[in-house]
Amino acid sequence: MYLNIINTIFKYKDSLFIFLTKNVKNVKNDLKKFLLYNKMELSCQYCNKIFGTKGSLKTHQLKTKYCLKLQNVCAATIYSCTSCSKTFTIKSSYDRHLMRHIKDPNTIKLKNEIEELKIKHSDETLKNALEQVKFLQDHILQLSMKAVSTPKNTYNTVNIENFTAMTHEHLDDNSKNLTIDHINKGPRGYAEYMINYPCKDSLIVTDIARMIFKYKDENNKLCVDIAARNLINKISKSLDQQNRALIRKSFDDINADDKLDTVEKMNKMAVLAAYCDGIKFMDGTPTEFTRRLGRELMMLTPKKSDCVIKEIDDEKNISDVESEIIYYSD
Repeated sequence: MYLNIINTIFKYKDSLFIFLTKNVKNVKNDLKKFLLYNKMELSCQYCNKIFGTKGSLKTHQLKTKYCLKLQNVCAATIYSCTSCSKTFTIKSSYDRHLMRHIKDPNTIKLKNEIEELKIKHSDETLKNALEQVKFLQDHILQLSMKAVSTPKNTYNTVNIENFTAMTHEHLDDNSKNLTIDHINKGPRGYAEYMINYPCKDSLIVTDIARMIFKYKDENNKLCVDIAARNLINKISKSLDQQNRALIRKSFDDINADDKLDTVEKMNKMAVLAAYCDGIKFMDGTPTEFTRRLGRELMMLTPKKSDCVIKEIDDEKNISDVESEIIYYSD
């Protein structure tokens, strides 16, 4: 039988193994004899174990513990069990070992304890989240109740009949309230002066889009002034002397300041002079400075949408009031 195997030629290795399986009782021994006869023996040079292929021999020499011990080398890859600290060089052996731990009662108990801790932790997190939601809901409810209890609109009552007329005497008397701080702020400063002194409680914006102001003129008649140009022109004339006096004093203070060099002094003086001249109308035509002043004044003046306006006394009718309105425009 052995001679028949030797004399038989096989094209594929699998065909040889199938033949051996079917015709030889002890395949392993016959295969060893066959390999020895053909000088094809694949044995480990360290432990003398015989293998059928070069691949299995190489794997054995790289990963088998006892063979590695004989070689006095360590495995390139080591798999360590976290449960019992046992090490493996072959992944399949490591996986089989883990399966044993899974079936172990102690391991099952440990896993159950871990799951209980996770559930407990998640319950605490959920409880904290619910408490936070309740707090936010209570806070929103308080804000809602406060919003409901607060009036939606609060209006200031403005009685145009009580407006102070913008006479020359009234404007001149208030000019002394102009300060150098007003001048330094430019258009914003002049607007603050106007709304806090000569025009206090005597000016209102009735149309924001068209910048329409209402006040009483020197004849105590209600007038409509677009962009407050006529009013700004009157006030600029009343401020001429006070402007000049304040700027002269400011020039003296700038010259006496030793911390400033000549260029800085000249720049500050030029800015003040520009503000002083900017508020004046040139030949009745508004300047860029006065246009900015009109916009600043509109921002500070009470608006019709924020006020309840009383234009008509009980003794007057609508036609009488309309006939008294004077319109100023370009």
